[in-house]
Amino acid sequence: MKYLLVAGTREDELRAAENLVQFLNEQEPKAKILMVSGKDPLPPKRAVVELCSVNLDIVHTDYSYQTKLLGRIRKFSPDTAINLLGVRTMWSDLLTVCSKCESRIAVRSKSNQLAAKLGLDQLDLYTTLLDIEHERDPMLIVNSIKTHLFGESDQITSVSQIQNRKTSPKVAIVASLDFGGAGNAAYRLHRSLVDIGVDSTMLVLVKKTDDPTVKVMPHVYPDGEVVIALNNDAKQRAWMASDKRWRSKLKEYPNRIQFLEMFSDAQSIVRLSQVKEIREADVINFHWIAGMIDYENESEFLADKAVIWTLHDLHAFTGGCHYASGCEGFLKQCGKCPSLGSKREEDWSRENWNIKEDFYKDIDVQVVSPSRWLAGEAQRSSLFSRYPAHVIPYSLPVDVFCPKDREPLRSMLHLKKEHNLILFGAEHVKNKRKGFEYLLKALEQLAVSTKHENLLLGVFGELNEPIPVNDRYKILPFGKISDMERLAAIYAMADVFVLPALEDNLPNTVLESLACGTPVIGFDIGGIPDMVDHKKTGYLATPFKTQSLADGIDWVLGEKAKGINFEQRCRQVAMDRYAPPIQAEAYLQLYNSTLEKMKAKNRSFGIEVG
Repeated sequence: MKYLLVAGTREDELRAAENLVQFLNEQEPKAKILMVSGKDPLPPKRAVVELCSVNLDIVHTDYSYQTKLLGRIRKFSPDTAINLLGVRTMWSDLLTVCSKCESRIAVRSKSNQLAAKLGLDQLDLYTTLLDIEHERDPMLIVNSIKTHLFGESDQITSVSQIQNRKTSPKVAIVASLDFGGAGNAAYRLHRSLVDIGVDSTMLVLVKKTDDPTVKVMPHVYPDGEVVIALNNDAKQRAWMASDKRWRSKLKEYPNRIQFLEMFSDAQSIVRLSQVKEIREADVINFHWIAGMIDYENESEFLADKAVIWTLHDLHAFTGGCHYASGCEGFLKQCGKCPSLGSKREEDWSRENWNIKEDFYKDIDVQVVSPSRWLAGEAQRSSLFSRYPAHVIPYSLPVDVFCPKDREPLRSMLHLKKEHNLILFGAEHVKNKRKGFEYLLKALEQLAVSTKHENLLLGVFGELNEPIPVNDRYKILPFGKISDMERLAAIYAMADVFVLPALEDNLPNTVLESLACGTPVIGFDIGGIPDMVDHKKTGYLATPFKTQSLADGIDWVLGEKAKGINFEQRCRQVAMDRYAPPIQAEAYLQLYNSTLEKMKAKNRSFGIEVG
């Protein structure tokens, strides 16, 4: 057997690869091993042909280098059968290469997606136990390589994952979307659970990923029949039904202010109790579920289920708003809703609140909040105050959102070293809650000083109108970005990320920026202080004071000019607090403890439990 190890450029990646070489030499003395690093030049034609004279196993931790190498192998030795033992999750370029050559691919948690994209007749798809980047046990890596063609559909990456597969509960992650702020957060949790061996299925109304473990709720429910979730629904019928109902109802409230958060009700055409994947789950973990629960018809079914409710905003305990904008109606029973522009007590918000009150009387809920602030709001609310609240932060793919070499990235945009790139981003730039107008005012105040010249404002997200341009700084409109690698590159090339949100939970954008080594400035509100350490990884400005925001930008740029290395500080925070296994293990512990409490409660009532 011949092994080609493609190591990355970080010290831990090189060390893992070197350990693997040593153990392979001990275990298989006759094996030929070539190790290259992402820093090395590509091998010449003669070396490629010699290397590919027999079937080849490629073990890699460096994605871009490995993709180029596969292209070279295909060019000089197109008939080589390749077992690619992968540790990355971004495969778009690899798909292009592999679809044109006869290869056997062993990929990490991606077999079904590759099969769907390339066709099963094009590739023999296998999986692997190997994960060099996250698994440090060299013997386990070696044993994984020797048994990589074991023919199962799911990957096991560690001993703990094997144990989790045997003992973990069956989990249903229920969220309206698998994209967007809350949808991304829910999907990242789902993937991190799968990666530690938990039997998790995600159920949504609208699906954008090609992940086969994400299913779509049906829109038709025959009386009494159990239905199976869909692989996809291009027409998004269940979601569109809810959206149509909300829009129609909002026409009754002409005084509602523009650019507010959405307002959603307590109805749905979805029937959770008839969906097979929900019925069979041991634990139902609700997330952002606008349009997914018909509150009046599901309480009896959910009363016997272990229900975890992960909050992403306030909607679970309000009469319909997702952020309250200072209103405290949710402390009592809603009504006269400012989000609706309503002056009536018995308005749509009161109607929804009453329905939810009846619903929560019959079910037990374990509340999870990503931030301390949102947990506190839940505990203050009239609907959720009786439920225990747990704070478990979000996670993010720290292998994708990571520091990068800034200069080549900046040179692509013709940015000079003296340019100060200030970055803002949100799904919808004009969403008032994200505070973009506060940043523009702060930049106006900053731009009139001579302390910081060559200011540039980078903006990503949906924006349907031009940004008012000040002649003292230029605008770089990046548009709406769905590719995580590209988004990570934008964070990495920025000098500072600014999110002057007026009300927010634990924004993914802040986590992503920190993971990429870029300091963050925001108002000292909501979950922002959970993430940003003042004057260490960024700056917490006095809420809603644009001068304080300008002072924060001035401080960060000034510290960078002095040579302060924010990159290492920010990255360390991301790794210590928001790495996927940390979140997944915390949730798994909560799932198991909740199930144990339910069993104990049932036993106390003389109910037989399995």
